[in-house]
Amino acid sequence: INMRWLSKPAVTKAIALGTTLFDIGNKFYSYGLMVLGPLLVLTANLLILGVAWVLLTTARPFLPLYLQIPLTAMGFWFLFNILFNYWCCILTSPGHPDADYEIDPRILEKERQQGFLIPGSSRYCRSCDRGKPERAHHCSVCGNCIHRMDHHCPWMHNCVGLNNHRYFLLFLFYLWTACVMTALTMVVLLFQISSHEYGLVSLSTRNQLFFVMTITGAVIFAAGFLFFWHVYLMISNQTTIEFYMNRFEGTAATLRGDVWMNRFDVGWRKNFRVFFGIDITDFRWLMPSFRRPLSNGDNYPTRNYSLHLV
Repeated sequence: INMRWLSKPAVTKAIALGTTLFDIGNKFYSYGLMVLGPLLVLTANLLILGVAWVLLTTARPFLPLYLQIPLTAMGFWFLFNILFNYWCCILTSPGHPDADYEIDPRILEKERQQGFLIPGSSRYCRSCDRGKPERAHHCSVCGNCIHRMDHHCPWMHNCVGLNNHRYFLLFLFYLWTACVMTALTMVVLLFQISSHEYGLVSLSTRNQLFFVMTITGAVIFAAGFLFFWHVYLMISNQTTIEFYMNRFEGTAATLRGDVWMNRFDVGWRKNFRVFFGIDITDFRWLMPSFRRPLSNGDNYPTRNYSLHLV
């Protein structure tokens, strides 16, 4: 293929202009998320506490007396775990490479010889101007490389990475489960109210219950998609970024006639233990804790190298 046209001045200027415009757009996007993040965090907390308040003060009196105590206790349990995991995800650093992290020069030299065959797979970060560990990626919003980066979440005002991915998944689990239970309860209550089983009920009460049903119904779909997506990523030992990288690499391997396998996938049960730090049969993984991940961010267990983690 004749690539001499790339050296033409007009083409060179167009490429440089495109790169500059991309960098400018990326900076505006990053600044926008930095400003939007605190507002979304405030909004999320107000919605969570608002729904909880309506359930406690408006919906609870409609329940039979024998259900009020257990459901109220369950509601506080869900509320505590939702807020605990939410704020742990916000306040926990996702993990960054050490400032003195050094990469084997032979790896960078091999990259220079082969070129960047897989988007995002380079072990050299242009933004930080230094090497980075495997599975680390640069976040333009946070301005740092992130260990095992999944994505930057504006609702968390933080990156989801190695150290806080567990909190993110548990937050989605408790949020989705609580919303399913709440939405079903609201449907039953509104049906009974419309059937006049409770006599005359004020419009304000009806609107509050309908508001809660609408909010929780929307969250069921949005958070449910995210929750099951991240469960899949967890049991297959991938991140969202790596999922697309792996698809690219798998397609390239298929075209070469090779068989590609994710070398970090050590089996769903071991993947679970690497992610949560304990086995799936130990139900403490559901409990609030500050347990650290098994990996330090520089090395990860693979099919041929366990790191004594699994």
